[in-house]
Amino acid sequence: MQRHFTLRTNEGFVEAFGSALIAAVHAQAPGVQLRFMPKAEKNDRPLRSGDVDLEIDVLGNMGPEIRLQALFRDRFVGVVRPGIRYWRT
Repeated sequence: MQRHFTLRTNEGFVEAFGSALIAAVHAQAPGVQLRFMPKAEKNDRPLRSGDVDLEIDVLGNMGPEIRLQALFRDRFVGVVRPGIRYWRT
């Protein structure tokens, strides 16, 4: 199978998961190539037009014809140095 898929996502996803995802796809389907497209703005035009096959991001309502699937949940942690006067414990 020779095919390519275009994924639109942010840099953080590519940095965290890109190489592992490419390796996994290559192991299962050697003829499949993944192309990552940067997400310049939040809209669904590239997905609707077929320029993008898969979009990975924090998405809102995309309409009934677009299927959404949660991949994971993330949480952010803030770290500050001691002595920051605006920090409350």
